[in-house]
Amino acid sequence: MVVLDLSGWQTASLVVLLVAFFIFIFVRVFRMTAGMVATASQFFTAMKSGNLPEARSYLTDQVTSPEAAPAEALMMEYLSKTPFSKWKKSRWIQRQVSGDEGFLQGSIKLEDGSRVPLRITFSKINGCWKIRSFRKPPSRFKVDFEIGLGDGN
Repeated sequence: MVVLDLSGWQTASLVVLLVAFFIFIFVRVFRMTAGMVATASQFFTAMKSGNLPEARSYLTDQVTSPEAAPAEALMMEYLSKTPFSKWKKSRWIQRQVSGDEGFLQGSIKLEDGSRVPLRITFSKINGCWKIRSFRKPPSRFKVDFEIGLGDGN
């Protein structure tokens, strides 16, 4: 068994070093995921204002081919019926980036004060984060939905 005998200044130095390390990690994670958070906020703002073409610009390009046009129209109609148009703010409790893929998990707060749990997956395309899918985990809410854009989760 190893026992460390640290003096007061050594203990304080170790604590400061550990705190600095955790702050570094915290800042790094938030900087790496800032683009996804901005994309999600811009998407919800566009949905709230009823600007579906702008909202569409934050989604992956996998559904913009001419063959997908009818599916895209149906998807945008469906999106307009989700709680996204009543968005007030977001809170993300889990964030992850792995290369050009990532996700945010948390909840969105609606105008009436209720919260909707949500997981959004992203793909980085040409340096910009685009939303690939939305998933609302099962909950006490009556309307559950999942919208996949392309072959992602």
